[in-house]
Amino acid sequence: MFPPANIDRELAKRGRPGVWAYGVIAALVVFATPIYAQQPLLGASYVGGALLIGLARWLVVRRFDARYDADPRRWRLIYAVTTLAAAALFGGVSAVLLLRYRTSWTSLVVLLSCAGVQAGATVSLAPLRRLLLAYLALMDGP
Repeated sequence: MFPPANIDRELAKRGRPGVWAYGVIAALVVFATPIYAQQPLLGASYVGGALLIGLARWLVVRRFDARYDADPRRWRLIYAVTTLAAAALFGGVSAVLLLRYRTSWTSLVVLLSCAGVQAGATVSLAPLRRLLLAYLALMDGP
């Protein structure tokens, strides 16, 4: 097993490419389907929230080297909170959209985006299984 510092370094490294994925995917889902036209507040909140969480995650992974050694536990907590916030937002809004659009093509787009995001998270969160399981529970739970 890797020492915690190596696990955290690996999480930061693997997390870098995907921090903006939530915002981009949320925008694609909202603007490539009738969601924004039919529910502008939900659509705008979803995209805005995803972008804000992406910004927070970007700052956390970008500042790993500068901040980690001072307080590893704090870095790990902030990383976990921002990661789980992204999962809760994506999973919660996806559940609302699936209830709203039921068996339409819009629901299929939502489901495919969830599957893609979860596949990426499986790779990036693999070094810390507990965080991965919590993430998947928040994505699939709602």
